[in-house]
Amino acid sequence: MQIQDVQPEDTATLDALMHRVVTTSARLEKTEMADVLENVRQNLYWAQNNVNSVVHLKCVNDTRIVGIILIKNFWNLCSLFVDPEVQRQGVGRALLTEAIRRCIYRNDRGHVKVNSAPNAVRFYQALGFSVIEGHFRRGTSLPMLLHLGP
Repeated sequence: MQIQDVQPEDTATLDALMHRVVTTSARLEKTEMADVLENVRQNLYWAQNNVNSVVHLKCVNDTRIVGIILIKNFWNLCSLFVDPEVQRQGVGRALLTEAIRRCIYRNDRGHVKVNSAPNAVRFYQALGFSVIEGHFRRGTSLPMLLHLGP
């Protein structure tokens, strides 16, 4: 398992991976599912056009991409997807750990924010994220923060 920078030629594979994860892992109504898929696709294309403002990594197992993470502007965790076949094997943790390491000195907010899917809240809490008090759910997602530094 290797963590590598996403390359432009990875786009179709990443799009397919995100689609597979969302459609197999998220319990959403048809309209909301379409909205989520469109949002993650737009984030993917935004990242390609703003390479100096992102940490965009992939996890490769042999030659297959099994996970991706995208942190926009070094504080906005907008994509973390792990192939269902390898979930609970440390891929998400490895991606997040490396992405945070790369963001920490370029982050001007002192935190990383994520709008967590309901089934990912425990995962993020185990890695130090906490629910943002006073914030309401955005659709089916829950806003969470990871404070960086002391």
